[in-house]
Amino acid sequence: YVYSNEPFRLKKVFLINNLILGFIALTVFHAGASLLLNDRSFTQIPSILSYAILFGFTLVSVIKDIKDYEGDKQNGIKTLVTVFGLKNGKIISAILISLVIIALPIFIEIDFNVIFSLIFVLIFNILFFFVKDSEKYIFLTYFVYMIWVMSEYLFELSKNLS
Repeated sequence: YVYSNEPFRLKKVFLINNLILGFIALTVFHAGASLLLNDRSFTQIPSILSYAILFGFTLVSVIKDIKDYEGDKQNGIKTLVTVFGLKNGKIISAILISLVIIALPIFIEIDFNVIFSLIFVLIFNILFFFVKDSEKYIFLTYFVYMIWVMSEYLFELSKNLS
């Protein structure tokens, strides 16, 4: 409600709209993890993982702004693409999302195969720039990538606990 409706309509505030979506993703993760771990105080969830989720989903949420470009522009909503233009906004979005894909394994300190991350960056950018109506494929690619990174993270965590 606060995101989309008056009097707040935080969707209109440049970059705050993306940060709110990052916090929503983080909240959903914590809710699921607390149920799974039976940990209502969130003490078993490493804070670095929370920061990675917040950072990752905040930056990746810029992709939704491209689809909504025309409506956002007409309604005066400040997003990355309405502020910088569609072409520059797409380039900036691709750079941000590519950085998330490359930086995430480094950020949460897991051993990872750089080639694997670069392959995901390449797939993402091909879908993003060359495939029309690719949003669902982009999110599927990102979802598969996140599962891979999180499984690697949990594997590293379990090795360290042994």
